[in-house]
Amino acid sequence: MAVYKNVTSSSITSLLTRGDNVKVNSISLCNNATVTVAAQLFLSDGVNNYFIIKDVDIPTEVTLVLDHNSVKFNNSASGLSLFIKLTPASSTANVSVIIN
Repeated sequence: MAVYKNVTSSSITSLLTRGDNVKVNSISLCNNATVTVAAQLFLSDGVNNYFIIKDVDIPTEVTLVLDHNSVKFNNSASGLSLFIKLTPASSTANVSVIIN
């Protein structure tokens, strides 16, 4: 089951919640903004955060693809949630996220 999200906020945004039971094979982040966006993608058990990427710059109109070797995790009820935080060079963030 693929998950599609458009993230337009610089706040921490939930992509997958514990218990969604999504098998993740890849995650793509496409910067649709007119400026470079720094992205943080991390897992959380509710207490600790585990970063997949931290402050990685994604230029405008560029897609970053993370494959199965870097994104496998337990998303069951006892597993982890997935979050994204964007820091745009200006006030506008616009990143399409596709989770396969």
